Amino acid sequence: MSSDRWTDIRPVSPATDPFRAYPEGAGTWSRRVMVVEDEPLLAALLSEFLTGAGFEVRTCASAADVADCVEDFDPDAALIDINPGRGPSGVQVGQLLHRTSPHIGLVFLTKYADPRMTTGQGVPAGSAFLHKGAITDASVLIEAVESVLRDGLPPLRHDIELKGSLAQLTATQLEILRMAALGWTNAAIARSRATNERAVEKRLQAVFTSLAVPSSPDINPRVEAVRRYIAEAGFPDEAPA
Repeated sequence: MSSDRWTDIRPVSPATDPFRAYPEGAGTWSRRVMVVEDEPLLAALLSEFLTGAGFEVRTCASAADVADCVEDFDPDAALIDINPGRGPSGVQVGQLLHRTSPHIGLVFLTKYADPRMTTGQGVPAGSAFLHKGAITDASVLIEAVESVLRDGLPPLRHDIELKGSLAQLTATQLEILRMAALGWTNAAIARSRATNERAVEKRLQAVFTSLAVPSSPDINPRVEAVRRYIAEAGFPDEAPA
């Protein structure tokens, strides 16, 4: 399979009625959900929840499998882990599906409370955004899927009312703090952002101010800011280049 096979998704026309049913006596039509998740245990749990609610489910272990799954399975909705292992991010997969098959409802599943912490440019409009920690039972997952399938329902978004200290950071500040949490030096951050170390230092100082990091000889501001990032967002997934 070509390394860019995941981008080879053929446009599919939506059905006239997304809640269509077969003629009486011919059985019923099950709505289909594609699950893109690289963790087998979580994928199995999500599939069990969805199947129990009457959905037909197909799982994809990586973004590379998405094109084949869309072509063979023709899903009505896609549940996508924002960080599905190696390859393109879940946001990139979702953006491609939104362009090629806009009738597919998108639900992004992530450990992050803020999509700015992900490796993407933002989830497509009309998508649901579900925090993994919020899935305490099947009803939460089903609510998210239904919100992107049924007309008139606003998509479930766990990122709209952000909480915690990181919510007040700008996208640039958050990205620089993420790089610091990866262990990158100011020089490495500057190279990645095509800027200079002085500019990075100014951005970090702004981060310390926004987070109200105490000015004390007993506290290292960078270490404290990184500690807060990890406490709220977890360890970053990407390693330094």
